[in-house]
Amino acid sequence: MNKFLLVLLLFIAVTASASIPIQFIVEPGLNSSAEQKCREALATTGSEIYDELMPGHLQMQPVKCYLLTAETFQRELGNRLPDWGVGVAFPDGRTIVIDCQTAPDVRRGIDEIFLHELVHILLMQSALEVRLPHWFHEGVAQKLSGEWRVKDTLSVILSGRVPSLYSLDKPFPSNAAWADKAYRASLLAVNFLEQEYGRE
Repeated sequence: MNKFLLVLLLFIAVTASASIPIQFIVEPGLNSSAEQKCREALATTGSEIYDELMPGHLQMQPVKCYLLTAETFQRELGNRLPDWGVGVAFPDGRTIVIDCQTAPDVRRGIDEIFLHELVHILLMQSALEVRLPHWFHEGVAQKLSGEWRVKDTLSVILSGRVPSLYSLDKPFPSNAAWADKAYRASLLAVNFLEQEYGRE
């Protein structure tokens, strides 16, 4: 009996350490479908992203994901984010905030927005004290969240004006069109790095 209990406790410990500790906090009055979509994305793609970005010797710190109405999101974050921002991962590496009402108006789904912000969290937590370039964060977040489309890369190349990586190592422009180009150029740089040096 003691041997069975020991094996069971070990199994629970291993299972607990492999799970992604995210608590969803949904603002009252919001449709619960946003939380459900985030949880489904976490259970499928989120675990793959976790395995890819989180080194085996590190354990992810707990994260809170706030799913808010547009009004609350603007009241709390409106002066700190550009107009086109519908999601943010805080620099503490432990907080995600998503505007669930405005999210459907952008070309991405709530699940892609959540996964994009989750990538930022995992990069922050796994890099520890190392500062990763802004363009790297955004390129990896786009690639792993499923936002990347072939047309995204082509549109940057065909425009003939690809921003320099140096110019992309600061917050992206508040102008939506320029920000879109900055995101696509960041993705292009990450794709190039992967082609040249592999996924590792």
